[in-house]
Order: sequence, then structure tokens, then C-alpha cells
Amino acid sequence: MPSYQGINQPVPQCVQGWPTYLLGTFDYGAATGLYTITNVARTATTATVTIAVKSGNVPVVNQLINVLCDNTNFNVTGAQTKITAVSVNATTGIGTIQYTTSGFGEIVSVAATGQVQALVPEVGETLVNVTSMPTALQANTGANNAQTITFEVTLSGGTPTATVAVQKAMNNIDSEYVDAGAGTNLNFTAAAGTKSYTAVDLRDRFVRFVISGVSGGSSPTIVAKVLC
Repeated sequence: MPSYQGINQPVPQCVQGWPTYLLGTFDYGAATGLYTITNVARTATTATVTIAVKSGNVPVVNQLINVLCDNTNFNVTGAQTKITAVSVNATTGIGTIQYTTSGFGEIVSVAATGQVQALVPEVGETLVNVTSMPTALQANTGANNAQTITFEVTLSGGTPTATVAVQKAMNNIDSEYVDAGAGTNLNFTAAAGTKSYTAVDLRDRFVRFVISGVSGGSSPTIVAKVLC
């Protein structure tokens, strides 16, 4: 999303149980990718799987995958493995994906059968020094209107450096925003990855992210979301 301007711009409301993306996006209407396997190979720790797209979109780098192959050395489950490289013809849907494996030797390309499931990816936006648009928090019933809110930030693209501050305010006025509490500055020092912060009994009505100190990386991107 673009930097929040604050003039005649609606503020999205954080809905319980659904992530609200303030930086980056997720396509809830996209289908999980399903690809059939025709060949497999392994060089060093890199598995190369030849696929044909059966349904969903062409895979992309950093997409989480599950692999079920008749050559069980290539199997990965639990959606903890990311695609490291893609070479797929967008017209025919045929090509290769690569991911990191361990525990077995090198294999020259051989025929194989099975399928790959690729989960719908979050799409990051360019990592720059910016203030995100805010999201409004619902007021819970009860004497304290208490809420436990989780903030999660993922940086990708080489080894970027950045500080992501989680801020809160009772009113959506720029000068009223303050850090949400101790530990709310999520510091990335020459490393991609995911960091999170959970605010307990947060009673303010608006929250946002402030990105600063951006440097390094290789076309780095950011996904920043709020879960209330």
C-alpha cells in the first residue's frame, strides 16, 4: 500500500481472526497452486523438480511448498520449505522449481511422479523509509476494552537492514502516535526473515508501522500485518 496521507482517506478496520496488511498484500481469492512432477534431480543441496502446472498460478520464488513424490528423498511437508528458483514457461506451464534439501546424495535427472502444492504467497512491497497507513481496532466488550494484538513483519531480498516501529494512538492524529511499548522496535540487522511483537491489553484505537534506517539488501521487500 502507498504511504498513508491522512487526508480524506478511509482507515481499514482490523477484523478479529483476519490479518490486516498495512504493507504488502495477500490475495484471498487466489487458488493454491498444484503442479505435477515429471522429473527430479539433486546437485549439492539443491533439488530441481520439473513440473507442469495443473491449477493455480505459476510458482514464484519464496513461495512455500509441499512436495509428494514417488522418490521420497524429494518430499517436503508442513509448508516450511521455500522455492529458491523458478524457470517455468508462463504459456505452457512447464518448467522447473528448485528448493534446498539435505540427507541424500546427488541425483542425475530421472523420471518421477507426484505433485507439488504451492501455497498462495504474500506479496511484499519495496522496502523504504515510510509510515504505513493505520488500521482501526475494534472495541471489545468489558470494563477494560482489553485487546491482545500481534504485529508481524517479514523482510525479503538479500540481507537488508531496517527498523520497524510499532506505534499506537487513541486518535488517528500523527502527533499522537507513540511506540506501542517496550520491544516494539523490530530491528533487522543485515538479515531477512520474520519478527513479531504482541501487545497485551492494548486499549488504543489505531496502530501503524514506521520504517526507518533502510539500507542494503537486493531489491528488498516488506510485508507488515496486524492480527487482532
